[in-house]
Amino acid sequence: MKIRGAPAIASLAALSLRSHLSSSSAPAFSSPSQVSEHVLPILDYLQSSRPTAVNLGEAMDRIRALLKEGSSGSGEAEAKALVQKVKDVCTAVHGDDLERCKTMGRLGAEWLWNKRGAGKKGLKLVTVCNTGSLATSVSHGCRVWER
Repeated sequence: MKIRGAPAIASLAALSLRSHLSSSSAPAFSSPSQVSEHVLPILDYLQSSRPTAVNLGEAMDRIRALLKEGSSGSGEAEAKALVQKVKDVCTAVHGDDLERCKTMGRLGAEWLWNKRGAGKKGLKLVTVCNTGSLATSVSHGCRVWER
């Protein structure tokens, strides 16, 4: 992966797994245990790409826990349901990061607005970050808070 920032790495890994499970090249699973046998090595591989990325480890552990919980059933219908649950968690990993970014932006903006001083109409600031939106799921064009 040529990406930086633990949140973005976790989002990319989770969305990549979702894409794989949604593709025509994904195997047809006849049991939840087959889903686990297929997905667990992928999770290990993705996590090994950046083992120090905390968000990545947390995301892969969320999916592992789901697989452990859902592997006891049998049959194709249960396998399809487990695959859908895994894909839903993958989507949630990305969505959770988006929500965290929006919340941090809103809280920071509110704090800055309140600190601007009495009688001042506006607020001007300069931000410097070595990664910016490269480290999270939020794009450059996203406005998280507006006043």
